[in-house]
Amino acid sequence: MLTFNAREEPPFIVSVGGFSSQRNGNDRYHYAYFEEVVQHGSFIGSGSVVGVVLGDTQDAARARASVIASNDAIARWAAEQDNLIDIDRFTPAQQVEMCHALLRLGAESSKLPFGFLGGRFATVEQFRQAIRESQVVDVPLSHADYRNNLEFRDINKLTTPYFTSILHATVAVVPKSMSYDILNEEERREIVEGGVKDLKEHQVRDILKDYAMRQLANIVTEVWGSEPIFTIERVNLIAENAPAGRLDSWAFRLSKVN
Repeated sequence: MLTFNAREEPPFIVSVGGFSSQRNGNDRYHYAYFEEVVQHGSFIGSGSVVGVVLGDTQDAARARASVIASNDAIARWAAEQDNLIDIDRFTPAQQVEMCHALLRLGAESSKLPFGFLGGRFATVEQFRQAIRESQVVDVPLSHADYRNNLEFRDINKLTTPYFTSILHATVAVVPKSMSYDILNEEERREIVEGGVKDLKEHQVRDILKDYAMRQLANIVTEVWGSEPIFTIERVNLIAENAPAGRLDSWAFRLSKVN
């Protein structure tokens, strides 16, 4: 049994010899997501990804351990698990969760969806292809007028228009690893009143503390060859060639530098 200290993100239960998709903060055995596997002495997993990780026990109860397997070994193991996953047995949300778990372990899935993109769930490579042919990526934000909140839309709570409308190809929603309002209240009020906001470096840095959002930004930078311009603005998510209709939303926009 391996247990890891929870940091910023919700704990997951770890079972002997593998992972459990259960989430119960009251259980004594749980771990947190750490991005740098070996540097932090930890690893992550999710859903029905199962396997054994070598570790040195830290207490007599054998409830805590530090991982001693190398990055390469863990990545190879994760890639093997990807090949064994029967995606038809899982919901899209579970598939996305497993995709991000594998990414944190150093393996990129060729079949599990990274997130929601342009009206469907899409793999990392499909994200790359769509981004390569686009100048912008729009990540929808939810907004409540009564307190000027702005937060990333929950991939598990997308409303019907996201599936029935003809969205432009790079409307992207990825899982939230942290739940919080974007920016402070004064900054959000300025955005809502002005309609657009060029984000400063420290503001972008705070937003990209979210693991999945940081991964998306990394993919965009990789494909475009340079870091994008980050803004928050009111946009129409419907494709330009759609016959009719609008789906206006606040969005965290990543724009290609011309």
